[in-house]
Amino acid sequence: MEMSQVVADALARHIELFPPVDVEILDETTPPRKPVTRKAKLLFTSGRGNPIQRTGWAYPWRKAVEAVDGVPEGFGYHGLRHYFATLLAVAR
Repeated sequence: MEMSQVVADALARHIELFPPVDVEILDETTPPRKPVTRKAKLLFTSGRGNPIQRTGWAYPWRKAVEAVDGVPEGFGYHGLRHYFATLLAVAR
């Protein structure tokens, strides 16, 4: 599926304001007994330029969900992904 122009424009603006950051990350596809780090360019990082950890989003996400009427309790990232995919399918 193609990226919408709105998303492409927002992403381009983000890259202008916050260029990709070179970081070393743990490659989780490697065997656990032989972990490997590799270089990666990240578009979204913490304020300190580190990879964003999933746990860092839990509190702000929960507060954002609580602030919106009609969003079911416990609505998470996975639900958001499905919701967005549904919107894209319906918009076609």
